[in-house]
Amino acid sequence: MRIPLVIRRNGDKTVTVAATCPLCGKPSMVENIPEEPFDAWWLDGHRNGPFIQNALPTLSSGDREVLISGTHNKCFDDMFPPDSDWDDG
Repeated sequence: MRIPLVIRRNGDKTVTVAATCPLCGKPSMVENIPEEPFDAWWLDGHRNGPFIQNALPTLSSGDREVLISGTHNKCFDDMFPPDSDWDDG
């Protein structure tokens, strides 16, 4: 299931993506995403294309999570605290 995103093509081979966090309703924005690898990941419906961490390795894990689920860092950390059993670091 895709989350609602607003995707703006910036004309300089980058995109900006805006999302609304499904948990708190606050907006998030990821800017200056390289257009070609974003398209390879997004337009294929996330099924047969590359994993997001391989397609967009220059984005932070938090920015990638916004693209995947719309969830921003604070809400993600509230669900899975960094010192919890979910932390693999």
